[in-house]
Amino acid sequence: MPKRCVAYGCGSTNRDGISLFSFPKDDKLCKLWTQQVQRARDKWSRPTAYSFLCSNHFSPDCFEPDSKLAARFNLQKVQRLNPGAVPSTVNPEKITSIIINDFITPSSLTSFYNNEFKKTK
Repeated sequence: MPKRCVAYGCGSTNRDGISLFSFPKDDKLCKLWTQQVQRARDKWSRPTAYSFLCSNHFSPDCFEPDSKLAARFNLQKVQRLNPGAVPSTVNPEKITSIIINDFITPSSLTSFYNNEFKKTK
């Protein structure tokens, strides 16, 4: 059985050639990821060992530099998330309304995590 993205309306799998990421083990970061999923799936309770989000839900600045370069030239390099990366949207069709209505910039959640939660570690 392939890995599948849990974002509402997505359903991308590892068979589609898209990178999938398991939810972080860090409780605070996992909570931020979960809240992003729940924006569109309000009845979704929490991730399991089989819950993944695909690369479509992260802004380009969430990836390590060599991953961005590989993606740009369609190379088969595995994408890696930067530490503290947070998905910017979990529903590609709603990205405009999320950014306009909630004033979220593509990197604002990652910045928020880096500034607020890393202080407590």
